[in-house]
Amino acid sequence: MEQGGSGYRVEIASNSRSKCKGSLCGRSKIPAGAVRFGTFVDSGRFQSWAWKHWGCVTPRMLKNVKNRLGEDDLRNTLDGITALPDEWIDKIIRAVQEGHVAAEDERESKKIANGMKASTSTSIRSDKKPSMVPPKVVRKTKRHHVTTKSVLSDSDDEAEFTGSSEEYDSD
Repeated sequence: MEQGGSGYRVEIASNSRSKCKGSLCGRSKIPAGAVRFGTFVDSGRFQSWAWKHWGCVTPRMLKNVKNRLGEDDLRNTLDGITALPDEWIDKIIRAVQEGHVAAEDERESKKIANGMKASTSTSIRSDKKPSMVPPKVVRKTKRHHVTTKSVLSDSDDEAEFTGSSEEYDSD
């Protein structure tokens, strides 16, 4: 990848492979067609872009853009901005001037995070049949431990100390 002149880039995501580096959205993937904001990263070993949803862009990042590029001519200095629709260009310029993204964009990023949490917590559906749980066998060992073992596997799932001094029962 080649660095844009400023080290910052804004564009419409062409695919959904990139992951957001922001915490507002829960570090979710950026869907294709969404506006994303990139910061150029040069680690010495590799060069790449660190992407964020537009709603996850922090006031500090916007301040850095303003200091580096100035707020007068962002249309010509911010890489990729001219490829966006006019409404997005105005929104981005306004955000750099004000020092924060619009509240509606932040809400969209928060919805992405809440949607992810909801989808993982509601993974069990009521119309599904309950899954078969393999039966367990409980046995006592010589050292007063109770071991629970699945009938279908050879590994001990759980062991606990009984605290009693009963002798080992051989069945």
